[in-house]
This record gives sequence, C-alpha cells and structure tokens, in this order.
Amino acid sequence: MLSLKIPFKVTVSWNKDFLKITGPLGTIIKQKKGLLLATQKDRLYFLNIKNTLNSHFYVSLINSIFIGVSRGYRKRLRLFGVGFRASIVGKILILKIGYSHIFNMIFQLMLKFFVLKQKVYDCFYVVKNGSVFVK
Repeated sequence: MLSLKIPFKVTVSWNKDFLKITGPLGTIIKQKKGLLLATQKDRLYFLNIKNTLNSHFYVSLINSIFIGVSRGYRKRLRLFGVGFRASIVGKILILKIGYSHIFNMIFQLMLKFFVLKQKVYDCFYVVKNGSVFVK
C-alpha cells in the first residue's frame, strides 16, 4: 500500500469522483479515477493501487500538488555565455542573450523574479485552482 505524508496546513477531501487538496497557497481539484483513499493522522493512503510504474506516477502527481498548495515552486535559471545578462526594470525582466538578442518579459502581479547576479535569476510561482499563477 502506497502512502504520502500530508504537509502542515494542507487538507485533503474527496467525494465519488474528485480529490480536493487545499493549502495556504490555494486549492486544486483533481479527478480520482477510481482510487480508494484513506487518511490517518498526517498520511494519505492509496488503498487499491498496486506497486507499478503507473501508480507511482499518480502518487508523484499528488505529491507535486501538495508542494504547489503548501510552498509553491521555484525555478532558477543560470545564464552561461558571452554577453548573457539578466536585469529587472519595473515589471519587466530583461534577458540579454548574446549581444544581439534581447528578450523582454512583462510579468504578472503574482510573479516574483530575483536577479541574484547578472547571470542568475530566480522565479517563484504558485498553482491555484488548477491553473498556474506565478508569485
């Protein structure tokens, strides 16, 4: 029997067809696809899943949802090359890719970019209600 630890401040509920996972950063509703689930203390148990590659994929997907609703996601990009630079002006991320290519990205209100050095930047984003929002 496979199980996952439910993170702090995350609640899991389900009905016949849907699994609802709610945390501090939002709610995601996912189809259950015939899963039998049980919770005990801070663990979510998958009762009718066999130990196969396909079942591990579904458990991994639920674990990714737990991460998304509890602490969000972070992506770090390192720029390597001559003339590669990153900077932020207002709400515009400016990536200079070589000397002749400049990429400007106007980011949404919930997207946070941090330029750590001229060649490294961080992006932090959040998944809410099944859609990807960035924060």
